[in-house]
Formats: sequence, structure tokens, C-alpha cells
Amino acid sequence: MFRDASSVEPGAVLDAQVAIVGAGPAGISLSLALAKSGVSVLLIESGGERPTEESDLLNQGTSTVAGYPFMASRARALGGSTTRWYGACVELDPTDFQARDWVPFSGWPISIEHLNGYMAEARRFFGLSDTTPDHLQFETEAQFGPDLQVRAVCHSDPLDIGKAYQSALQGSKNILCLMQATVCKILQNEAGQVDHLDVRRPDGERFQVRATRFVLATGGLEIPRLLLASRDRDERGVGNEHDVVGRYHMEHPIRSVGVLPIKKQSAAARFLSDRHHVHDRAVEIKLGLSAAKRERLKLLDLHARFYRLHPLETDPAVAAAKRVLPALRGKESVGELRRYMKTHGFGSAAKLMRYGLWHFDNKVRAGASFDHLRLLAFLEQEPDPENRIVLSTRKDRFGTPLPHLVYRESAHFCDSVERSLEAIAQLLEEAGFGRLRTDRTTLDALRHYESYGFHPMGATRMSETPNMGVTDANLRIHGVPNLFAVGSSVFPTGGAANPTLTVVLLALRLADHLTRLIEARSVR
Repeated sequence: MFRDASSVEPGAVLDAQVAIVGAGPAGISLSLALAKSGVSVLLIESGGERPTEESDLLNQGTSTVAGYPFMASRARALGGSTTRWYGACVELDPTDFQARDWVPFSGWPISIEHLNGYMAEARRFFGLSDTTPDHLQFETEAQFGPDLQVRAVCHSDPLDIGKAYQSALQGSKNILCLMQATVCKILQNEAGQVDHLDVRRPDGERFQVRATRFVLATGGLEIPRLLLASRDRDERGVGNEHDVVGRYHMEHPIRSVGVLPIKKQSAAARFLSDRHHVHDRAVEIKLGLSAAKRERLKLLDLHARFYRLHPLETDPAVAAAKRVLPALRGKESVGELRRYMKTHGFGSAAKLMRYGLWHFDNKVRAGASFDHLRLLAFLEQEPDPENRIVLSTRKDRFGTPLPHLVYRESAHFCDSVERSLEAIAQLLEEAGFGRLRTDRTTLDALRHYESYGFHPMGATRMSETPNMGVTDANLRIHGVPNLFAVGSSVFPTGGAANPTLTVVLLALRLADHLTRLIEARSVR
């Protein structure tokens, strides 16, 4: 059932066997799995059924990265950030879990085999078939050889996990979804166990949540923020005895990395840029170096997506028009147009017409002609203890410090990107494509496609020992017997795969672990 926190009396105490903070894909999948085992769950969500401007104001933050979109990239609502999700479900590579001597601080305390048993259930959660479309890899090897590897990008249906599972949550007798309830602090007893959560109603009034076990599932920025902000017992925060909470933050930078002439490889180019349909689901592919090739060259992972491109898109006049057109709103529109025409003149109109006609044809007709591809790369970033989440001097409306992101891209990262692209370009050229164009003019014209994956990972990483991470192999916070975390923040490394599928795999595994703990306690 659902309950609005406004109906909770100030000072009241709510109880459950397991309290889960955050109703995104991790919190929802964990709640449903626990409820099936008869565990009573209190699922606590800071927002309502849909995102609102007021609730999203709590997502503000500060950063060393200019314009990092703390609010636009996240949502406080049932379903979390899947309310703004592209739906990409990608499996990590088995080697992502392994220690690599050329990647500092790499290696997970679990292997992919620990998660494979939950894969079919996780894929069903996202409306996917039970199995990965492995035949795409065989097609890749046949066309490009063994040194290039494909990853399937399967698209979830549903996209909005909150909407999809709202009825199941409502109908579960073991789940209470507490909406508009913002957890501001974790309070521990003298023994170090979590005693209760300090929760605020929308009007700021306080109440408490008590449970046998607590799980933080609020995302890669909010989990470390809440641990660091809970300083009543220890000024360093909860689980931060070794100053590791917030460190090793990683992102997936997304970069335009070149334009590829297809020459006579039109069939292969369509394979790379088409949406494939497998078991009635749309599947895109990402192409990168194989694990064996990356190991030989000592590289981080990089997988590129391929999109059809008309050469005019890199023309300065067309590139400028693509930047200007989205800005044509309100009183500034006339000025924007005047500046554009003064710079590029009326002669640009013919180019824009030609490009526009091709662009429309390419969008509506699968057989549209094209002779170039643009590459947009997902980049793996190595775990770096100096990339971190700390607390800002600014606070939200409940008085909790906002997160502050300290972020840089290392020389190791930049060198790996450059050498990866050189290797991929050479292999594609050997496969019959043209030479990958990476000149400054070309790349500058494609900058508007660049972004971050908004996949904050690593800041409460799993580790065997507390001096190297925040959670153990079972996602328990080191040194806190009844507190767990699940989400991309527990990833020790991030690979080049969208994290959401792996997050749900970890949540399902955690559900089994918590159920066993609760059953063992009840037997005693």
C-alpha cells in the first residue's frame, strides 16, 4: 500500500523488518523480491508518484565540473531516474569484475558468476527476453574479426519502472510505500548499529523509521551524501572510519570520437547502425575492442555506438544551425537568427535544405542512403580516490549539506582513449572501411552530442577490506552490522556499460542475502 508522509504524526515511529530508502529500480526490485519471501518492507521515497520541481530542488549540488546537471539527470519520484530514462540495459563484461594490473584499484570482491543466477529474473523485470542476443557477437566476429567485440544494448519496456510496478507495490500486503518522506540522517546506537532514520515530512516535521535492517538505494550521489551527512556519532559520517566514503567516484564520459567513411561496407555499416529486433525488443549494439585486445594493449574499456551521418553535418553552417535552432525561443530568437545569418549568409540555406531532407528521410525510412557514420563513445574511467563526493557548504531546505563533486579526467584515462581509438580505427580500416576522421573541425561540429552517462559509480565501492571500500561482498557497510547499500555507487569499476541492469542484479542478490539473515534470526 501507499501512504503520504504528511499523514504521519510528528515524532511518530514507524517499524518494519527492512527499511529501504529510495524507490528507483534498485529499491523497487529489492522490495518486491523481499515481499515475495514474506519480509515486511517499508519503502521510503523522497518524492511523489511523478517528479515535481519542488522535490527535484533537493537534487541540487555543486561541482568542479561546470554545469554538471545534478537536477536534470536525476528525479525524486516513484521510479527514480527511470522517469527520465533512455532504457538502455547492458551487461558488464566478465573481465570488468577482475583485477587488471594496468587499472589501479580494479577488481570486485565478487565475480560475474555471483550475479548470473539472477540474470533471467532481472531481464524479465525490464521486460526483456530471458537470454542475451549472443548471435550479434558471432555476426561481429564474422565481419570484423576477433579483436572487435559487440555489446547488446537492449531497451527496457517499461521505461518508467515506477509506473510499471505501482500496482504490484500497491497490492503487496508486505510493502508500505511511504511517499514524500525525505531521510536526512542515519542515527546509530553505541554499538554502531543503525538505531533509526531521521525522516522529514514535506513541511519539515520529523518522525522516525526503525527496522531490523536498513538499505540505502538512493543512487550514486545520494548514498555517499547521506552517509557523510550523518555525523551525530562520528564527525566523519557513517561507515567512514577510513575516509573512503565518497572516494573513487566514476562516470561514463560520452564523447564524439570521429566520422567513419563506409566505402563499400554498406551492409556492415547498416549492421552497426541499425536497431535490431530480438524477441520483439529493440536492440542496438556498441562496438569496441575485445577483452583480449584490451589486455594486450593495457587499455581501459571504450565502446562506440554508430549513427548514420551526412557529410554536411560537419559543415560549419549546418553545425551552427543545429546549435541555434533549439535556442529559438522568446525575445532572443530574432537576435540569434541575425547573428547566424551575419556569420553564414543566405548561401547556407541550400546546405540546410539538403541536410534537412536527408535527415528526414533517414529518420522515416530504414533503407535511406548514407555513406558515413559518426561514432559516439562510452568511456570507462579508472577508479581514482581523488575523484570524490564531499559535502558542500550549501544546504537543502531541510538543512542537509548538498553533495559536492570533485572530478577530473586523468592522463591515464586520456592516453587510454587515444590508443583505443587508434586500435579501433586500424581494425575498421582493415575490415574495408575508410580512415576514421578525428580532425578538430569534424569533432567540434559534433560536440553537441557529447555528455556524461549520468552514471555516478564507485563512491561506496565494494571491497574485501574496509580501508579500500565502503561495502563488503554482500553490500553491508563495513563496520555497521545492519546497514546495506545497493546501486551503482557500490561498483568498484564501471566498465563501459550502462549500470542499471547490474544494479538490479545486485538488488536481487541482496534480497536473497537479507532473506537468509532474517530467516536465520527467526529460527533462533
